[in-house]
Amino acid sequence: MNKQSEKPLIRWILIKAVALVLIVPLTLSVFSFLWLTVTGGDVMNEAERRNMCDRAYYAGKYGELYDMLHFDGMYGEEFGGYHELADAHLAYENFLQWHRAEKKGMVGSAEKVEFYYNEVLNCAENCRFKQNKTELESYANKAKELWAEDLEEKGEI
Repeated sequence: MNKQSEKPLIRWILIKAVALVLIVPLTLSVFSFLWLTVTGGDVMNEAERRNMCDRAYYAGKYGELYDMLHFDGMYGEEFGGYHELADAHLAYENFLQWHRAEKKGMVGSAEKVEFYYNEVLNCAENCRFKQNKTELESYANKAKELWAEDLEEKGEI
């Protein structure tokens, strides 16, 4: 074989190799997508969903728990205890955020601090699930301490 006849052969082999490298993964991706669509794919059963919530709940990762509950559509009475604690955690985190904003002099933050302070207290007062009572009361007590410090600084006590 001469050099000129080798060039088309090499070019043909390279084109086939590149095509295979691109087409095989693309084909596998399409078939995987179709399989997951037809079979329901990664739909979790009730036990798996509760297990995920339990892991976040007992690890104290209430922000992650909140995200899981809302983004994965876990509503209903069976998730009520998780929602109660995750919502209280969110209220407490918002209280802290707006409290810091008020300390820095952000306009309008005082109203938000008061709103979330009351949210935290309401969560603790209206606790429906006894396993959450300690944590909700802890949030309320921490919020009350910060609230009292603020009143003291302002000379209102």
